[in-house]
Amino acid sequence: MRMGIIAATILLSTFGAVRAEVAFQSAPQAISAARDAIKLHYITRNIYYPVVCPHLTEGNDTFVKCHDGSGIGGLFLIQVHGSTPTIYIVNGKAKTHLRGYTKLLSADQKPIAVEPWNGQAIDIPKINAQMRP
Repeated sequence: MRMGIIAATILLSTFGAVRAEVAFQSAPQAISAARDAIKLHYITRNIYYPVVCPHLTEGNDTFVKCHDGSGIGGLFLIQVHGSTPTIYIVNGKAKTHLRGYTKLLSADQKPIAVEPWNGQAIDIPKINAQMRP
């Protein structure tokens, strides 16, 4: 597959699995592509109809919450390293909605890694309050 000007690197994980990471042209483009990939997953899998996916940026972290308008739904964290995004699963709904997925495809079919969040604790009630419909 020809990647054009997009840089692709193949990394071996600690478990020996191969994971392709795609770098976008800029961090804002990477965040936008990851946000779109999350929403596209909800639409194509018919998880919620209609689906709304507001986002909130705090420092270098972008939170995305997809729901049916009720405010109850999957919460994700997007972080970008260089220009390579990773989508982190933050809450139980997100875990259920992405069960079995290790990547999502952007609108232009570029793979974006999906991982469980294992970093510093996130104040989920605070994030939810800031993203209420």
